[in-house]
Amino acid sequence: MKRTIMPVFCEEGPFGGTAANQENRRLNAMFQMHGLKQTFAFALHDADLKQYIFAFSGSGGMPCRDAAMALVYGCMELLDRLASDEKPQDRPSESLTRREIECLRWSAAGKSSDEIAIILDLSSHTVVGYLKSAMRKLDSVNRMQAVARAFR
Repeated sequence: MKRTIMPVFCEEGPFGGTAANQENRRLNAMFQMHGLKQTFAFALHDADLKQYIFAFSGSGGMPCRDAAMALVYGCMELLDRLASDEKPQDRPSESLTRREIECLRWSAAGKSSDEIAIILDLSSHTVVGYLKSAMRKLDSVNRMQAVARAFR
């Protein structure tokens, strides 16, 4: 599966191949014992580019093109549904930096940009930049909304 983006079909069990070791042979024997002799597998990724491998094992032969497409599409729908359940609007699309988090914490404590600058030994313009960046990442219109979203 490392060499192709296409689905693969394997008749030697899901853990076969040239890199078979003792553990793989044991797992293959267990699969075979339960009638799971052939495997159809493919890789997909979700909207966050997390990789997933889907493997379907059984005693049937290689699925026809339409059946294979239905399996792949069904798994794509599953990943899409799972991603929408995570409510991505509740989390920042980009990670906050350490400095952005520090500025938000001090802002939550009621400190002004000038006070935060003195505490962190930065210029007030730099602090304002960190807070604006955090507000953009958190899709917030002001500091307090950014603080509330960051600490959820």
